[in-house]
Amino acid sequence: MPRDGESRVRIPEDTSDTGVVSSNLSIHFSHWINLLGHDDHVEWVKTGNLANSTALARLPMPCKGGDHAGLDAYLPPTALNNLTGITPGTLKTWEVGERHLLNHFLQSVSRALVVVDDDENPFLKVFTPLALENETVKHALVALSACHLSQVYPEWGQDTLNQRSSALRCLKDDIEDLEHVLWSLATTLLLCLLEICEAQSQVWLLHLHGAYALLEQSLDHHESDPYLSTLIDLYDYICCAASLTCDKVPPTFLLRSRADFVDGGSSIHPQYGLSATLYKCLHHCNQVSCRLRREGCFISQEEIEDEIKDIELALQSWSPLEDLSPSRQMREARAAAFATQWAIIMRLRQVMQPTVSDNPQMGKATDNILSALSLIRHGSEMEAHMLFPLFMAGVGSHTKVNRMSVEFRIQVLETTLGFRNIVLAHRLLDEIWRRSNEGIDTNWEHLMREKYPNLVLF
Repeated sequence: MPRDGESRVRIPEDTSDTGVVSSNLSIHFSHWINLLGHDDHVEWVKTGNLANSTALARLPMPCKGGDHAGLDAYLPPTALNNLTGITPGTLKTWEVGERHLLNHFLQSVSRALVVVDDDENPFLKVFTPLALENETVKHALVALSACHLSQVYPEWGQDTLNQRSSALRCLKDDIEDLEHVLWSLATTLLLCLLEICEAQSQVWLLHLHGAYALLEQSLDHHESDPYLSTLIDLYDYICCAASLTCDKVPPTFLLRSRADFVDGGSSIHPQYGLSATLYKCLHHCNQVSCRLRREGCFISQEEIEDEIKDIELALQSWSPLEDLSPSRQMREARAAAFATQWAIIMRLRQVMQPTVSDNPQMGKATDNILSALSLIRHGSEMEAHMLFPLFMAGVGSHTKVNRMSVEFRIQVLETTLGFRNIVLAHRLLDEIWRRSNEGIDTNWEHLMREKYPNLVLF
């Protein structure tokens, strides 16, 4: 069984020559193509909170498998049909386990991935209808749901493996169909999320490069498709979040994304919340950090300082639009955005001075993050935006009170959101604090790359 710091799939190292970026993208794309059609994951032992629950006992079904009327009475009603387009006839070919996983996706997984209400949730209004249309998307959606459920009920891990393998096999055949490339793109993004949330390997990066290649194909042929902007937004959001812990993410399509207009409007974006501009700053900041680490990358100190000043100006000038009649959701969205703003300010200062983590400026940023996050109730939609600012606050915490505040809230996220990458972030913070207690000055990025290379703060 691989340790947290080991990858099942080796990702090729970056080259320091910036002139071969397109070549690197081609390499990642070829590795993604090689991944399709097979799944080399092996089973691992998990300990879930309800691993020995009596609810898992196998009970006899009250009807035969072909008795559709009996099955309809036996199975629980599918949730949120008015938003997803599910009708009594759309699930006739779905097995009992798949129907249960679909319900789990609708009620739990889809809500853990966005910061908006159900009627604006793209996982309900875009990904679920696509899964009803296409078998490949269905396998990927059900696999992601099984992965989430297996964190509590480990026996669903086998369904994760089976459904993911089926999705990969089908995707290998589907990617040649340009007319229905959105099905392949949706499948690839769902598989990418599965790997990020499972945090067992860096296969998510191969899927992200595959999504980039599919987007390049689909922009010209499907630019008017209403689903495309949703898929671009999710792709860009993953790229921005992943760039914090990985130098090899593909380019974004931020200029084409409708998220550009969110900060100036009154609506909350499903992925970005009120923070679209801030996530662009984060991505820019991480690009600067990547170039500074890359050997043989010739960039002057003056160029670096100019870029950092541009990011600082964007961060300082940003503010969410004042809402004339603030609802609870809008207040919490603003709080999450302010926490994200201060987390990126911390990140930028660490890029400028990698070894400094306990100066007064870092302490102020940590306090501001925790103050903002204290306005967000447990179970709020905005918890989907809390992992990154909480982690940065943890890195900057040098008092028992702050560390306990961070750790308790992360423990809550492990339960309410339920993804394993949150557990890894918790373990990384624990290691940073332990070393700090022993007087060891630790660069969290170096430690993360050494022991937790699969972690994405998504």
